[in-house]
Amino acid sequence: MEINDTLLKDIHNKQLNILLVFDKICRENGFKYSLSSGTLLGAVRHKGFIPWDDDVDVVMPREDYEQFISVANKILPEGYFLEHFKTNKNTCDLYARLIDVNTTWINPGFEKNDKINQGIFIDIFTADKVDDIKQVPKIAKKIRFYWHLDNNYYLKGVQKPLIKKIACAILYTPWARMLGFEKINTKMDNLLQSLNKTGNGEYYLADDLKVKKVFPKRIFEEYTELPFEGYKFMATKYYDEYLTIQYNDYMTLPPVEERSFHHPYKVIDCNKPFKFYIDKFKNNKK
Repeated sequence: MEINDTLLKDIHNKQLNILLVFDKICRENGFKYSLSSGTLLGAVRHKGFIPWDDDVDVVMPREDYEQFISVANKILPEGYFLEHFKTNKNTCDLYARLIDVNTTWINPGFEKNDKINQGIFIDIFTADKVDDIKQVPKIAKKIRFYWHLDNNYYLKGVQKPLIKKIACAILYTPWARMLGFEKINTKMDNLLQSLNKTGNGEYYLADDLKVKKVFPKRIFEEYTELPFEGYKFMATKYYDEYLTIQYNDYMTLPPVEERSFHHPYKVIDCNKPFKFYIDKFKNNKK
């Protein structure tokens, strides 16, 4: 489906409301977090959403992340759900998503999947301590294997050439179906946490599942507030250093041709719950 300016504005408004709910819970319970990736970049460069961005990212130190997951669905207001493999064994994603269940965000290939929550969401990533940088590539290689299993569990809707789909169907899909999402995601999560065996790592791995970058310890130990869409949210005190590591010259706008949405969509509706559309797809109604 096409994303026009009006729909994108509505998506941003819903995501902002979810972010406000998340921020309130974190402040009331003393959980640390930072805006991250494109959301932090948007806060610094645009004082809000990057105009062409279509998601919200936050990152939490591992300890805070685990505590948040353990209590979120007990204290979230009605209409919200924390989707994570510890709260829903059928979820496809390693990291947590805070979802507005009264909205719809259905990706291609998931039109009849009623086992997961498919509303508009924000992504919640971990910041994991790293004891030994030399171990990162080894862990990264293992994570990428399980990531391929995750991504190829459902071949329908996968945007790949036919020859690659056939290869994935042979190499990954049977193994993925045998293990299931809960075991796959648990294995990846354990690999990430294995980078911090001593508990005294001097670096952090954050946001990037493929383990490409590490950050100095101080970045996720001191926080400030930054304006975002007229509100103030938590951010690393060293946001300039974080963004430089992530994007290099982050204040320079990308070329026009690179200013585009990066998530696939089948259906997005800011006003109807995803179950409405899933029922329609399952009954083959147009």
